[in-house]
Amino acid sequence: FQEIILTNFEKYNITFFENGLPSGTTWYVNLSNGQSYSSSTSTIAFNESNGTYSYTLAISNKEYAPTQYSRSFTVNGASITESITFNLITYKITFTESGLSSGTTWYVTLNGTTKSSSNNTIIFNEPNGSYAYTIQGISGYRTTTYSGTITINGNPIDENITWSVILY
Repeated sequence: FQEIILTNFEKYNITFFENGLPSGTTWYVNLSNGQSYSSSTSTIAFNESNGTYSYTLAISNKEYAPTQYSRSFTVNGASITESITFNLITYKITFTESGLSSGTTWYVTLNGTTKSSSNNTIIFNEPNGSYAYTIQGISGYRTTTYSGTITINGNPIDENITWSVILY
């Protein structure tokens, strides 16, 4: 009789928890061995044997991104928990003024938030969408526009504000 030794390929629970996504958003864990898992809840769970696994993350809602798209985990005789954070992608909106005297404070209100600056830039960060803005008047100066709408569609926005001295 020949002895047959069977190797135990015990599998362990791997659980991914996500935070930051809107409820119902589908997200994916894609293992380098070809396996892919998805969920529209905050949890993805599956089983794997001992070993090291690389993975990439994907998401159906391109307005969000994970803090890291790819990583790896090692199963070594125990269950593994991975926490994934997704963040809303924002784009820089830069208002740049010219024409004001050095040190003059100016104000921009965008989407209900007012910011001021005594240098030539004011910066906001917003996700894709359309946003109304207003420029507060400054005594002794005028600009060609005091309001407008900015539409962000996957790129940063630069908005130039040119002031001129009012001559009497």
